Formats: sequence, structure tokens, C-alpha cells
Amino acid sequence: MDRIKPINSEKYLEKISKTDLSIREEELMRSVARLERPFEGLTSLGDEIDIKAEKYSIHITFFPNNQRTVYSAGPYRRYHRVEHLMLQHSEKIFDLTEIVPDGCKILVNRKSIAERGSVVSDGNIVIDGDITTPKMLLILLHEIGHVVDKMQLAGEDPVSEHPMSFTARKIRSERIATAFTLKFIRPFVLDSKQRKDVINFLKHDALRSYYLNAQKAMEEQGHPDASLDRYAQDISEELELEKDAEW
Repeated sequence: MDRIKPINSEKYLEKISKTDLSIREEELMRSVARLERPFEGLTSLGDEIDIKAEKYSIHITFFPNNQRTVYSAGPYRRYHRVEHLMLQHSEKIFDLTEIVPDGCKILVNRKSIAERGSVVSDGNIVIDGDITTPKMLLILLHEIGHVVDKMQLAGEDPVSEHPMSFTARKIRSERIATAFTLKFIRPFVLDSKQRKDVINFLKHDALRSYYLNAQKAMEEQGHPDASLDRYAQDISEELELEKDAEW
């Protein structure tokens, strides 16, 4: 693994705070609504889901009843454990369950209307929503991105200590997970409208609150004049969402 390069907290957030977040609410709502429609070519039979389109396919299997979940009690006891989640495009096949670290399990509540995802305290990924929609697949990929990023960091902290370093860590983490999502969803986003919908959702819906918090933090900090020489490492941004908008 390449060395994780350092981030200068204040300069990183200052650049993020200048990101243009303007978008018409109607446009964002239309994008999200289209992403909430199930994939075309969907068939579902018991513990197997198949999505077959002209240029790609998605195959999802769940463990049988006796291995269905990993929790005997608590809020996730009825969540179904994913056995395989295969994405195929041309000759490339990805099994997302093989990308996550050993011990990390993906659990889904397909009947939930909450439409959210998270990494719980024991490191497992829990998804509330129907993963046969592009929106929920994006959310699942985003949570896998968080798990993979944590694994790659291996305890290393790339963010400089500073009054705003907590905010910088959060922004960095969300952008890294979004970059991971974009990497894997690209082959399945086939036209310009779909690409725009994905960018609108990831940047203007999912990331928006984090960006606004960064802007607020910069305003409250008041751009202090104290010397930041000791934090003057080169900023290495793993992701530039603005460039990804030009797919």
C-alpha cells in the first residue's frame, strides 16, 4: 500500500468550504427519485437477486435461514446476511464481499423504508433499504468504502492536529468513501443523465451536510492568523469530486 500522505487540516477545509454546493432543489429531487427506481432486468427468487442489463449484470445471494443473521438479539437480529454481491461488466467481475476485511459482514433489511447505511461498532455493515435500487447500492458501496479506508489506514492518522482536525478527518473519510463508490459504480452508469444523477446524489445530497459543517467550522474559527508552518505538509487529496463530474 502506498504511504498515506498528510493533510493540512485548515487548508484542506478552507478549500472544501469554497466548494460550490448550489443546485436547484427540484433537480436534486428528480435525481434522487430516479435512483430510487429498481434496476431494469430485475428478477428475485428467494435468497437470490439477479439484475441483467445489456452491458452489465448484478447477482446478490443471501445466506440460508440457518445462517441468515449474526445477531440473536438487538436491533439487527432480523437483518439478512449477504453471501455474495457480484458486479459484472464486460469481462470484469467484482465480488464486493471479498473486498471487505475478514470478519466484516454485510447485513441488509430489505423491507426497511429508512434508506440508510452504517458501519456498526463491531465492524459489520448494516443497510436499511432495498438494494435492488441504484440509490441503495450507492449507499452500500459508500459504507464498504469506509471499511476499506479504515483497513488501509491501519491506525495511521493522516490529518494534522489543529482545532479543526476532527472536521477535517470526517470530511476526508466521507470523500474517500465517495471515491470508492464512484470507482465501482462507473461501469454501471451508462449515460450522461445517470452520471449526473449519481453526482447529484453523492455530492449534493450525501456529502452536502459535511461540506456545510466544514464551512461553518471555518467561519467560527475566523481563519486564525497563527502560524501554521508546522502543518505545512503538501496536501494530498485522494479525491477530486469536481473532476469526477466530468466523466
